[in-house]
Amino acid sequence: MRNLKIKLSGVDYKFYPYICIDGQIVKTNLDKNSPYNIDYSTEKDKVEIVVFRYLELENRFWWIWAFLSYLISFFGIFEPMYDKNYTTIDCRFDITLNENNYIHLKFNPMKDGTKAIDIITQCNKEEKTNVYILSKKAKIRKRVYVCLKVISWFVITGLIIAFIINK
Repeated sequence: MRNLKIKLSGVDYKFYPYICIDGQIVKTNLDKNSPYNIDYSTEKDKVEIVVFRYLELENRFWWIWAFLSYLISFFGIFEPMYDKNYTTIDCRFDITLNENNYIHLKFNPMKDGTKAIDIITQCNKEEKTNVYILSKKAKIRKRVYVCLKVISWFVITGLIIAFIINK
């Protein structure tokens, strides 16, 4: 049995990355006064680690969730804002494991096209991809959502004014 200890640093509270080891999303543990930690055990000699970020606006059914949250939040008044950062991660690498393994994933500042993660480890590593990518789809969908929200506010305001005048 090989133990894998992964430490994440440089992670912002708004930027929550998902870590996938050999096709399984792994839960991160947040300890007091320390970054995110992952403990993983496996029988394999080599594991593939994938780091990605999920943006709600990239989902196929984003408009359903946006509409439901718009209605529940009293027509968008109490709705939390979508994240203004549309940067995702495309990071895949293979690690050849020893008996006990320690991996430190240090996240770099987010900028489109730059290296996303510095990998510090004693194990052999093979980097496949490691880059930040700006999601144009999420950016366009956010603009559409804001436009529809403003139009609906004008319509609702017009309906309220028409109702007051007709009374």
